[in-house]
Amino acid sequence: VLLGLVVAVLNYNLIVLRRRPSTPKPSIEALLVAFGISIPLCVVFPYAVIATFNVRNYVIKFCLATISPVLTIFHSLEAVFGTSPRCAEMSFAQYALYMASPLEVCFDRSTCRTMKTTMTHTLRALVEFALFLSVLGLYQSIFAP
Repeated sequence: VLLGLVVAVLNYNLIVLRRRPSTPKPSIEALLVAFGISIPLCVVFPYAVIATFNVRNYVIKFCLATISPVLTIFHSLEAVFGTSPRCAEMSFAQYALYMASPLEVCFDRSTCRTMKTTMTHTLRALVEFALFLSVLGLYQSIFAP
């Protein structure tokens, strides 16, 4: 989440707000910010966190080193090439939520507000997550050296 927020501040202020709607190509400044600051930060930051906090759990290392950086890099490329959801770019708060959330954020097209989920959908997702977490724990226990 912290990585997403830091990159959201950079991308929103230096890429999204400065984008020219008249030109379909990304600007040189946007490319420099993305490929010179945001994406390298996404690559280096997780390993710095793992080393600083001495993370030893393989699942947490996997999440820190793959899921968050890949999503943040993808969202940074969306900002550069202008393919981010229109509603996510309406305000910094919505853009920060879109960047920092590892889950998909859905927006209502007419109001550009985030859509709320139903309780049944949430419970079903939690049960599925618990099942996958249990299976992953079993695999890690069986195949651990």
